[in-house]
Amino acid sequence: MNRTDALARLHDAAAMWSAGFDGPEPVVLAACDVLVSGDDGRALSMLAALPLRTLDDRDVEDLLEQALAEVGLPCFVPHSREAEQARRITNYEVKAASKNPKGVPGSVPPEAPEGAVHDGRGVVQEI
Repeated sequence: MNRTDALARLHDAAAMWSAGFDGPEPVVLAACDVLVSGDDGRALSMLAALPLRTLDDRDVEDLLEQALAEVGLPCFVPHSREAEQARRITNYEVKAASKNPKGVPGSVPPEAPEGAVHDGRGVVQEI
């Protein structure tokens, strides 16, 4: 998984968790992906190292804001309006991508070069 995909996965997992629509496990697994993709940070490493068997929302809450800041992602206050909005956008992108084989404007297929954008007509352009 490349850095862009790993950061997008962490962003989406954090948004879903913050909005109360997912548990903390996807956040920890996404933090592992970000570490593997080459990012580093104390809070990010600690978040990725949390044991899934005994994981609790409070564990993620204590580390998530700092871990997101370390990689330049926004943090959503749990159950806030912003978290709910991010969750809706993520859900829309997933549904639209499943209905449109050409993809969603702004999304990029995994085989596209890093830094590419999707224009909504099935064309991927580098920026």
